[in-house]
Amino acid sequence: MNCRGPTRSAFWPLLWLAVVCIACKIVIRGVPSAPAAGVWLAWAHELAILVHQDILVCLAAGAIWQTLLCLSTGRPRLHAAIWGALVALCTLAAVYTAGAVPAFEFLRVFPTWALLDLLGGLRGSAAAAARFAPAGLWAFLAMLAVVFPALAVLSDRLFRPRASLRRRLARFACIVALVLYIGAARRYVAAGKWQPRHDDPRSADNAAWVMIESVALHIAGAGCVGVNGRFHPDDLDDFRPAALRPAASVPTVGIARGPRNVILIVLESVATRYMSVYGCRWPTTPTLQAEARNSLVFDSVYCPATNSGQSLVALILSLYAPMSWREWVWHHPDMPGHAISDVLHQRGYRTAFISSTDFSYANGLRFLQPRGFDTLWDYRQSGREKADQWDWGIDDGHMFDMMFQWIRLDRARRPFFIFGWTQQTHYPFPRPAGWQFTDFLKESTCHEDYGLWRGAERFSALGEYLNALHYVDAQFARLFAFLRQENLADDTIVVIVGDHGETFGTHGSYGHSGRVYQEDVNVPCIFWSPALFRDAGRRSLPASLVDIAPTIVDLLNISSLPSWQGRSMFSDRHPGRAYFYGARDSYLLGVREGNYKYIANTSRNLDELYDLSADPLESVNIARQHPDICRRFRGRLAAWVHHQMNMDW
Repeated sequence: MNCRGPTRSAFWPLLWLAVVCIACKIVIRGVPSAPAAGVWLAWAHELAILVHQDILVCLAAGAIWQTLLCLSTGRPRLHAAIWGALVALCTLAAVYTAGAVPAFEFLRVFPTWALLDLLGGLRGSAAAAARFAPAGLWAFLAMLAVVFPALAVLSDRLFRPRASLRRRLARFACIVALVLYIGAARRYVAAGKWQPRHDDPRSADNAAWVMIESVALHIAGAGCVGVNGRFHPDDLDDFRPAALRPAASVPTVGIARGPRNVILIVLESVATRYMSVYGCRWPTTPTLQAEARNSLVFDSVYCPATNSGQSLVALILSLYAPMSWREWVWHHPDMPGHAISDVLHQRGYRTAFISSTDFSYANGLRFLQPRGFDTLWDYRQSGREKADQWDWGIDDGHMFDMMFQWIRLDRARRPFFIFGWTQQTHYPFPRPAGWQFTDFLKESTCHEDYGLWRGAERFSALGEYLNALHYVDAQFARLFAFLRQENLADDTIVVIVGDHGETFGTHGSYGHSGRVYQEDVNVPCIFWSPALFRDAGRRSLPASLVDIAPTIVDLLNISSLPSWQGRSMFSDRHPGRAYFYGARDSYLLGVREGNYKYIANTSRNLDELYDLSADPLESVNIARQHPDICRRFRGRLAAWVHHQMNMDW
């Protein structure tokens, strides 16, 4: 467009905004520490993908604002007002983008209005930001608010070259090159060539545009129902610690008790979906099916988050970790809380944490050492080396061997508590030496699966996973036989749970998906005790991993500890609800109550509501037909967010 007379340019404010956006993406992505040229080239390639939406937003905004500036030529006051508004908006966008970086690192996505609504709007969000923002952030943002407009004004005044044909052609060539680059980047992402390699697929978003889009949806009345942070005060009872609800923390009256020993075993990356004891069509868990006659099976237990670190916090401390995608034990291994192992240790129990994994993961050793465990054994104490193709640990059979060895160390037969954590069912699901592989999928019409490469050979990931689960089930047969052989079966409770699920194409996701569908968060929970649970059957009570420790101590006739948020699943004061969240391509919050399961997708401004009694595969979203139910559940989630944001971490 040819503008008459001298005009201010939209170039410099938007150029500096692009610089801020790129700098923020570098902070999110990090800078390589290796000096190798190949590493830096790969980093530059990924950075080019990460910033393409930022460049697109700045380029589109530049076209709009430059058009407005050209149209206002000859009207100095309007021209100056338009340019001043541009500088102000770019300054606001720059400050917001920089401020959104810590939020992204906490949530794994950029904030939206739907999330702010749960926090209580701008006021509640400001309070949360004031508490969780890194030290010095506010000073930096204040400085940026001053420096940014100064740079925009000075650059526009000092570098305003006269228009010429050569400069116009160069400007046009640059715009064409940027358009081609943006188009290529978007096609690269759409083809799935980048997201599977990257752990934060939403890091390519433009923070300001994400918020603008969600606000527009809110104003238009589309997307999630809104509650503006409002909830019924009684909703907080679901999360209050035992110290504030003493009537619900004392041992339950009238339940059967007797066994003293407890073995709690966590199945890594296992949800109920692929366990035949929970109705899977493949016979993956014949031992657990056979032993169901000696067990109480809970059908509707949920992990609070779809990663191992948060589940570890829930199981040992009976706490919902902060609602971040960060594995909290990694960053805060010294977090406050009362461990179930500590209370049992103080009561004379031998206590051990035994795992087939490596405690160096997620700062596990620093988290576990002060929690009342007499013994901490990982793969190193097995005398075995990690498998070449598997960096997570050793075969789970060796973990069970270590448990048997540790139990036999005490001939006095003091009561014991073992916390075991398996690894066989973690990707890439390696086959144990000598294990007879079963082709579960040979005659299957299953449409869920994904490929797994080992060297030049491609395997069925689902087939390998089902065999890993089958192998772990065989180890439970060894455990139950050992307890009977040692005359410990009637004096021992074995608790089997999963930390989170693993997906193989259901709902379009794979692996540790970060979503909160049943295959992600509905984990097994089996209490085995021939003395207590002979023909006990099943229970459908919705519950959480935070309830496991209170349920165990309830069976031992011990009160819940003051800081515990969970409740015994035998108590009539259990709320009958479970809460969970996930993050990867969206920040998700969910609640299960009765047959209903509600998911608030705060990144896509979407409500999801499923009636699991009629739709166990969550294929029909009935949220639009039941806005009042969604609003009620969203209020419960607002209470959860409010409580967790105000906890002393």
